[in-house]
Amino acid sequence: MCGDWRLWLFLPLALVQCAGPATHESYAKDECVVSRYPPTTPMGLDFCTWYNDEACCLPATDFEIREYFGHLMNLGPACAPNLQEVRAKYAPLREWVCLACDPKEPQYREWDPTSKQWLWRVCLSFVEQVWGTGGHKYDGCGILVQNPCDGGEQVAWNPNSGGWETATVDGEKVPVLDGWDPFMCGDDLVIPSKEYVDGEEFLRAIRVPGLADLGFAFRLVNDTLAPNATCF
Repeated sequence: MCGDWRLWLFLPLALVQCAGPATHESYAKDECVVSRYPPTTPMGLDFCTWYNDEACCLPATDFEIREYFGHLMNLGPACAPNLQEVRAKYAPLREWVCLACDPKEPQYREWDPTSKQWLWRVCLSFVEQVWGTGGHKYDGCGILVQNPCDGGEQVAWNPNSGGWETATVDGEKVPVLDGWDPFMCGDDLVIPSKEYVDGEEFLRAIRVPGLADLGFAFRLVNDTLAPNATCF
């Protein structure tokens, strides 16, 4: 997100999100990651609209989420997300990418002293809702998954070998320039039921805009065994 030039149109937000990863001591218990304030009524969200009464994100983040989801769903006219059948199948994924806007986001978040990073608690029931039966509900359209840059290096398609390789110029590896979006190194059309073992692995491949800047990671909570658990 910090490499997105559009963000700098919203300079205060850019300064908040691009100042570098914050430690857990710098966040209040009810403080949202994106806004750095407690949940409040947003100026207006066009994509994650169900959070318009109370949200943890700002309109700039909502705009980035909409663009990102649109890229995931750039699957051709027959699989357009405005079609009722397609919209119903992919609705849980839309909820997932809107996690940064959820007013309960601070309640899902916990600090992991071992990895020294934030973890977000995700309900097993939600993962099962996303995945369905073996992930087969996505078989007809698939999904476009953006490739993270490999070790800070750009990746390019090699037509000779027929595969993705580290980009080189005159024999030198091409680094990702400072400030570039780390998720803009190409994309792959994948069939989730063939690519991933289960819903957890699938969701780990889907970026969560606004939270990815802190090295987004999550752990599953079996809310069947703990129905009162606080998890997304």
